[in-house]
Amino acid sequence: VFSKLGQGLIDEAWTDFTRGEEQEFTAETPHTPVFMPWFFHRWLPDPKETNFPEFAAREATVAGEFLAQRRRHLDPLLARYLEACAAAPFSFYEIVRAEAGRGFLLRDLILERETFVTEHTGSQNARKADIVVAQIAAIDGLALIEGWGTVVIQPGDKPAIIDLRKHLRDEFGLSGAAPLKDWESDLIGLYLDLAERILH
Repeated sequence: VFSKLGQGLIDEAWTDFTRGEEQEFTAETPHTPVFMPWFFHRWLPDPKETNFPEFAAREATVAGEFLAQRRRHLDPLLARYLEACAAAPFSFYEIVRAEAGRGFLLRDLILERETFVTEHTGSQNARKADIVVAQIAAIDGLALIEGWGTVVIQPGDKPAIIDLRKHLRDEFGLSGAAPLKDWESDLIGLYLDLAERILH
């Protein structure tokens, strides 16, 4: 799917990701570590506005379409990992505790739960109270990082995230299996606003 549709599909997803503010994706953007997992595992084109109606008609993400076509040729563990990524929302995570070379304990500031993530390299530079946007996939009792924003959000911006949580709780409930795709665009929007201020 990806090789056939290529850059055009990425650019359309990028336009959706940036709320129409940027039309063309470049790998140099600091948002690549968030955007690419979102593109593969979370993005669905708008069937009314897409330039790729045949892809939109399948109602599958890029990774989901790949899985549907290639499952029987894939390692079962990889297939289950892709399914875990499809189910994993992006969220704001605060670093509660870092264990260099092993991983860190993260607190999801939207769903208000803690997860220990196994990660060897990044945990060596992680600092307590830093906040990042990330996608955490759980498989076989392990929580693994699929997407991890390189723009570190400072503790002083935490009230804006708490305000978003209150809004989402009032709007969608956020209890149990929340309608993730309904509120993820709000979360990405806040991330981009905060990152823009930090970067510029």
